[in-house]
Amino acid sequence: MHGCIAGLHSLQPVPAPTKGRLTRCSRRVATAFAVRCAHFFGPVDAGCYHFYGTSRQPTLIAGVDPLGRPVLAPCYELMHQVGLDAQLTQTATLWKLEGLYRSGQGDDTLAVSLGVEHTLVGVMSTAADFGLLAEYHFDTNNSGNALHLADDWFVGVRLSANDVQSSELLIGVLVDRSEPGYSFNLEASSRWGSSWTAELEARVFNDYKAPDQRVGLNGDDHVQLTVLRHF
Repeated sequence: MHGCIAGLHSLQPVPAPTKGRLTRCSRRVATAFAVRCAHFFGPVDAGCYHFYGTSRQPTLIAGVDPLGRPVLAPCYELMHQVGLDAQLTQTATLWKLEGLYRSGQGDDTLAVSLGVEHTLVGVMSTAADFGLLAEYHFDTNNSGNALHLADDWFVGVRLSANDVQSSELLIGVLVDRSEPGYSFNLEASSRWGSSWTAELEARVFNDYKAPDQRVGLNGDDHVQLTVLRHF
């Protein structure tokens, strides 16, 4: 059984949606279900799941709109996905594993992420914690998604002040191992009083080159400051 929902997108390096009305490619009703099991074994927390239903990540199909202009139509296909996750806790060190296998959306996809985080508690005789992070990401997906991590390393640091304001800072670099290119990431947040929260986010993309799908992200650097008022 196959079904998808399609809309029209302008044929640009990074497709931009038009105001076209969404239509259903297939009138068949798609049944979806998900199941997850989780358990712990001493210092290990582990879980696995299975999902069947409409994909949340569309496949872009080349076509033309009613005016004959080239467009990309996002097709949301039915898919199966199984995955697992596990975490080993060793005092101040966390070892993490996430993996998934997906079928029904183009070629079958395998993705794996491995990570470790070590926390230095009470650095410089303060209440602050300083974390060291390292992650490796592998993904066989070649659908053209500019955000997928095919063969990438991430290294970073996390600072948690453990103060009344819940101040936190995360800085890291994502490096493509197979092709030149990297991105710099910064996230920070803190509360003001009992009603205000400030969040800062910065992204810098650099040196991505074809055939890396992230070449379209070069020049999309941005800094975003968000101030929230809680009632």
